[in-house]
Amino acid sequence: MTVTLRPIAEGDLGSLAAWRNDPRVHPFFFYEGRIDPAKQREWLDSVRRDGSRRFFAIEADGHFAGTISLERIDSRNRSGEMGNMLVDPDRQGKGLGREAIAQLLALAFGALRLERVELRVFADNVIAIRLYEHCGFRREGIERGAILREGRRRDVLRMGLLGEER
Repeated sequence: MTVTLRPIAEGDLGSLAAWRNDPRVHPFFFYEGRIDPAKQREWLDSVRRDGSRRFFAIEADGHFAGTISLERIDSRNRSGEMGNMLVDPDRQGKGLGREAIAQLLALAFGALRLERVELRVFADNVIAIRLYEHCGFRREGIERGAILREGRRRDVLRMGLLGEER
């Protein structure tokens, strides 16, 4: 399987909204509301204008399979934050996420010359945490009760990776 990162295209937006609203995916995003497919174009325009964020489509064997992002890019401190990664729920567990993260980290520590990439994930998202650890991220701390989601407070795990640790 060939996995590549490319800019998000307008043709990706319908699938992206459907995946984000999928009950297998939705509980693991910090954003609680449902995604309005009609507003996806506005979201894409805002992403394209914001220089501190890089959003990519994950393409597997020539087909749109998800998204991954690098956000809060801070050139002064040479750091950035990996945003929520989304893989088509029907294609999860096939190595797409691991390969997409490897490519994003190669860009971050290579062309962008960052020295640190961090991320936040719900502390009960065991599958994602295992993937991030496999990719080299280390647990750095818990933000207790950080997110109020569907009427309950959820802990958020902070993870980080330094370029020298790769």
